[in-house]
Amino acid sequence: MKDIMSELFKWDQDIFLQKLFISLDTNTLRRCCEVSKLWREFINRRVWGCARLRPGLIVRLWRDFEPVQQELVVRGSVTSIACDDQIMVCGYTNGTCEVFNEETGECIDTFDDNEEGVHYTSSKVTVGKNIIEKISYGSDQSDRAGNNYFGIWR
Repeated sequence: MKDIMSELFKWDQDIFLQKLFISLDTNTLRRCCEVSKLWREFINRRVWGCARLRPGLIVRLWRDFEPVQQELVVRGSVTSIACDDQIMVCGYTNGTCEVFNEETGECIDTFDDNEEGVHYTSSKVTVGKNIIEKISYGSDQSDRAGNNYFGIWR
């Protein structure tokens, strides 16, 4: 015997399914998108895609939103922050960056690969899958503007 949800989809019970999904909180609705391709397509098309329902969903999304706050002890003026589910990376005005554990806030690595004689003014960091990228901006002793220093760590 098939499960009831598969039967409801098979019988084109769109109105009932729409009311069922709209009654869920936004976190549960998001998790329902992960159940199957069929569920994800229906929710995107008939729930989020419904102009009549979308305004109420957006209000509920903001109401249900629970931000995660993490206090970090940083060692300088921050110019950029990037993160994923495991790490946070802070870029500093001195051209360096630090990597923090997302859960504990503990510093787990420092990238201090600056060149001697360069006056750094900022750095931009990005985080990708298994990669950290840092671009440091600064000028050398002759104050030529626009020098960029690039680093990648895997």
